[in-house]
Formats: sequence, structure tokens, C-alpha cells
Amino acid sequence: MLATRTWELSLDFVAVLMVIIELSRELTLGASIMSLSRLAVAAICVGLRRKFPVSASLIGAAAGAGIVLDPGYNLTVWTLVQICLFSVPLRRSRSLSIIIGIIVCLPQYILAMVVFKVGPLEPTALVSPLWTAAVLGIALSLRNHQNYISALNRSAQAAIDARESEAMHRMAEERLRIARDLHDAVAHNVAVINVHAGALERIIPAPTPAVHNSLTEISKACRNVLTEMQDILSVLRRTEDEPVRTPTSAVGVPALIDSFRGLGMELRSDIDLDPPLGASSDAALYRIIQEGLTNAHRHGTGAATLHVYRSGDKLRIDIENAVADAGSGPGSGGFGLIGMRERTIAAGGSFEAGRRQRSFVLRAALPLAATEPTEEAGA
Repeated sequence: MLATRTWELSLDFVAVLMVIIELSRELTLGASIMSLSRLAVAAICVGLRRKFPVSASLIGAAAGAGIVLDPGYNLTVWTLVQICLFSVPLRRSRSLSIIIGIIVCLPQYILAMVVFKVGPLEPTALVSPLWTAAVLGIALSLRNHQNYISALNRSAQAAIDARESEAMHRMAEERLRIARDLHDAVAHNVAVINVHAGALERIIPAPTPAVHNSLTEISKACRNVLTEMQDILSVLRRTEDEPVRTPTSAVGVPALIDSFRGLGMELRSDIDLDPPLGASSDAALYRIIQEGLTNAHRHGTGAATLHVYRSGDKLRIDIENAVADAGSGPGSGGFGLIGMRERTIAAGGSFEAGRRQRSFVLRAALPLAATEPTEEAGA
């Protein structure tokens, strides 16, 4: 495309230069109205050749043939006609270009034999057809080159599309494999735990309230895990045309807090879930509270506090619990903390967690729906 454009711009420059030189020559020598008209018609045809290449070539050739009525210098007009002819193969079919070339050069060929009284094979007569053949040959070569480059581009794009399709296919297969593994390994074992917890409650003759509550919480936790696992499997198995389902949301936070209290955890909470959250922040909120309270229950030695509140354009989550010593808290390298940090950053928020004297403090900030950020998981 660049080579074709360069050729045509160069021919525009040549045409303008030749018109100026010919006009200066005609005015100096005393030109006739007919010669100036022929020059003007040929120049206009050059200007219109991109949009109307066939018409411009034929009209320009007719203007050049006007030399029969007004003999004189005709090289400039004929050159302008050849410039018009050059545009035909670039925009029309090969067969039409050859036909137009014959129509353009044949009258000039015949006129050369009549005016100069030469034979059909004399160089003076052959100038017109050879010149026309050269112009058409160069233009057709450029057209073929342009078609070849376009074919290469289409082939390269097709190869890229094929690779992307293969990558998406492999990704879909991998997601299905993960879904099957989760279902076969995790979901099955959790279901077995739930069954045995229920059986144990019936086997024990007179379970104490504490044992009964523990078995009830185990059954409830198993059911929650199975429900969430089903949601995760649905996400993994979904097609590209299906909407993404958020496995968890802020709606489940009150029930989550009650479940930890049911385990005997002393938990003081002050939560405000009214500020609207985006989908990614909504899921991250639930997971951060879930994992944070799990760490507090596992490693804490006293009451834990949960504070969820709005601050500016962020929803902040503060979780604090007492720890006995440096070895009893969730280390900074724990996968739970890593997961919470990654979820928070992916949602466009900030996360920090660490020991503060004899307490472990977790603080996270998630953007509200009005400022839902772009993906920054790699930050």
C-alpha cells in the first residue's frame, strides 16, 4: 500500500510540473485555444483519475486525439493520459485495464503511422503501444504486490486467530479438569465429613450441649462449603457467553458472623454494609472477613473485633484479636493472608496485616461501586 501511494504521489508531482512547463511554453510561443483546452482537459483528468480512472483515461485520450484538428506539440498531453491510465489497474480488473490500454493507445498508434507515414513496425509508430504496455505492466505489478501483501496479512491474522482459539480451548479444558478435580477430591470428602458428623450425633447416647453445638456447626460448615464449591464449579464450567457468577457476597456476612459465634468465638462486630460495592469488591469483602475471622479463631487468645465502615470512597474492614506470643499468630507467609492480599489488590483496594504488640491487626480497604477500578492484580 505504501509503495502504491508513493508512486501515485510521485506521478502527481510529475503531472503538476509538466503542466506548469507546458503552460509556460504555450504562453511564450503563442498557444491556440485548442491546445490550451486539450492541456486543461488532460490536467483535470489527472486530478479525477483516482475516483474515475476509466473515464479519466478515455476522456484524456480523446483530448490527446484532438491533435488531428490542431496539429502541435502533444507529448505533455499524452504523458498526462498515461498517468491516468496508470491508475486503472490499481482500481479495476486486469482484463478491463488491458481493454482500456488498447482503446487508449490504438488511435495514437494509427495517427503516428498516418502523420509520419511510417510502417506498423517502425519505432516512431511503436512508441505509443510500447509506452502504454510499460505503464500497464508496472501498474499491474504493483497491484499484484499489493494483493500479495494483503494475502500475507490475512494469513498472519488467521494464524493469530487460530492460536488464540487453541489457547482458549486449552484454557477451557484446564478449567474443566480443575472443576472435575475439585468435585472428585474436595466436594466428595466434605460430603463424607458431613455424613459422619450426622452419624456421630446419632451414635452418641446423650451428647452434651457443647458436643451437639460442635456437630451442628460441622454440618453447617460442610453444607456451606458444598454450596460455595458448587458456585465455584459453576464459574469454572461456564462458557464465554455466560455471565460471571459471584460465589460469595456481602449479603452472607451476617450469617458468617453468626457461624463463628456459634463455634464459641467471642466476637464484637460493628458492620455497615449499606455502601454499594462492585462485584469484585463484594466477593472480596466476604472472603476477607471469612479468612480474617478464621485466623482470629484459630490463633487468637481472646475476643476479636470486626469493624466494617465507610471512609471516603472506600469501605474499610478492620479485624483485631489478641495473640499470646510471636509464635501463635498467622505468619506473614501464610497462604490465607496471601489470598486476602491478592483479592484486595485485584479489587483495586489496599491491604495490610501484622502484629501490634500483643494483638494481630488486619486492615483492608475496598473501593465503592462509584469508583470500581480496572484490573490491577499484577500490581
